[in-house]
Amino acid sequence: MPFRDQDLQAVKDHLTKHAPDSCSICGGTSWTDQPDLGAVVTQHDGGVNMLNTLQVLQLVCDNCGYVVMFDAEKVGVDIDVKLKRRR
Repeated sequence: MPFRDQDLQAVKDHLTKHAPDSCSICGGTSWTDQPDLGAVVTQHDGGVNMLNTLQVLQLVCDNCGYVVMFDAEKVGVDIDVKLKRRR
């Protein structure tokens, strides 16, 4: 699902200010943004807790594949609207 215009603008603004200039693993300077939400799911005692997820935006280094993640809510993406659209 594509972002709403206001969410996409929040993502662009945040990445302009906070995206790394170079990859901390290989030093590469080219990033592919993945403008969609991903989720980091927590595990406790070997079991997956699907109710406790962190919605993230990711940047991927074009050279080595290293992934940098940002908390989508702190970036300014309306998480509730995004999750409702997916259902």
